[in-house]
This record gives sequence, C-alpha cells and structure tokens, in this order.
Amino acid sequence: MSQTSLSEFQTIMSGLQTDLKKQNRDFQDSLLPQIEKEVEYYKQSRMKEIDQAVEAIVQRASQEIFNKSLSLSDHQTLVIQSLEKAKKEGIFD
Repeated sequence: MSQTSLSEFQTIMSGLQTDLKKQNRDFQDSLLPQIEKEVEYYKQSRMKEIDQAVEAIVQRASQEIFNKSLSLSDHQTLVIQSLEKAKKEGIFD
C-alpha cells in the first residue's frame, strides 16, 4: 500500500469509529431508557397477573379446605402472606 492509500484508509476508519461511537451514544441516550421502561412495565403487568392468579388459587383452596368463603380482609391477609412467603422463597425470580 502506498502512504496515500494508508492515510486514506486511516481517515475512513477514524470516521467509521466516530460514527459508531455516536450511534452507541444515541442508543444509550434514547433507545435504552425506553427499552428499560418497557421491560419494567412488562414486569409490573406480569406481577399483577401473578398476584391475581395467586389470589384466585388461595380463594378456591380456602373454599375447598374450609368449605366456606373468607372475608375480604382475611382473604387479603392470606394472599399477602402467601405472596411474601413466595417472594422470600424466590418463586418469582
């Protein structure tokens, strides 16, 4: 390679490197926060679905076990305790 073509190649590579760094910064500044928000929204909606499913399971189980329905207050307490225990045991991880 001649000195001129080597210099041109280095100039082109430097420009490509600068463009790549800019694209990376743009991704980190704009797209990444949006993706993180979407992941958090998805996580929250899935947790809500899980909480609702657990609540329904606990209510059905209590009806079968005790052959009666729990009061709303008792039901909420039981659900919260069950969810806390499940979270401590790492079921949702």
